[in-house]
Amino acid sequence: MKLWQRECGEGISGVPAAWQRGRPGRLYGDFFNALLAFVLIAAVVYFFVVVPYTSFRERFEKGPAPEPTKECPECLSAIPERARRCLYCTSEQPQPA
Repeated sequence: MKLWQRECGEGISGVPAAWQRGRPGRLYGDFFNALLAFVLIAAVVYFFVVVPYTSFRERFEKGPAPEPTKECPECLSAIPERARRCLYCTSEQPQPA
């Protein structure tokens, strides 16, 4: 407040002298008020809209079905069922008839 009074001075009935002259001066309070309002509204939208919607989607969203796997007879690692060679030991896999 001291900065405002030093820069613009007080006029009649609390109206700053700069406004009486047609120059509003620097309105730091208006800027910080708008900034605070924006941050608060953004937080409300995030916590009351985005977070519940995201948790709702995660709860009911189904992932892709896992590909069926088989075990490699040489290294005992899990490989896709249709694989012809093992991914890890490169041994040939017996094909089902």
